[in-house]
Amino acid sequence: MSHGSPFPFPSARERAVLAIHEAVAAGRMHVVHRRRHRHGLARLNLAGSCIRATLRSLHARDIRAGPLRDHHDHAREVWVFGPVIEGVEMYVKVAIGRTSPGGLPQVVVWSFHPAMHPMRA
Repeated sequence: MSHGSPFPFPSARERAVLAIHEAVAAGRMHVVHRRRHRHGLARLNLAGSCIRATLRSLHARDIRAGPLRDHHDHAREVWVFGPVIEGVEMYVKVAIGRTSPGGLPQVVVWSFHPAMHPMRA
């Protein structure tokens, strides 16, 4: 729930972050392996486990875009985050879906690498 918000219900941004946290904690996460992920993590001297830890620490304030349409699965929403890790702004793009309609959240990590340019909030 939003701190200081007069509304008792979480915003779409907060619901997205909560769904990511729940999916990652339950192991319902898939990372699409791309060369840019490996190179970005190696450049920062970070392990692949950093992806899971970063997703679990995301906040609504880290969102840079979303919800966007997932061109691979229209039932999922895509969100773009710009968290800072070790002083480096990252580009993190995830799709949030459900295991079934109304089911448990699951996450697909499409991108996880240093941002190629400064990201705006």
